[in-house]
Amino acid sequence: MNDRMLCQSCSEQRNELHSIESKIIAGYRLTLCTICIRKQLEPRFVVILALQKSGLTPEIQNIVQNQRYHGPIITLSEYINVDK
Repeated sequence: MNDRMLCQSCSEQRNELHSIESKIIAGYRLTLCTICIRKQLEPRFVVILALQKSGLTPEIQNIVQNQRYHGPIITLSEYINVDK
């Protein structure tokens, strides 16, 4: 049995994860590894949700500009939540 869990930011298997609150969505709990916490990373999906909910606040702008998330650059179409 594999007792490792995945970090919500880097998606890597880790033996030790920590439950912390997102810095950009109040009350949203994240399960992150020590490395992602130290680098102050947010999961990419959380950054997109925060952009759609709150717009480009200074904190979110800092995260996007410095790409403090794993994955490809966030596109405008992800940001504006296009209805199909």
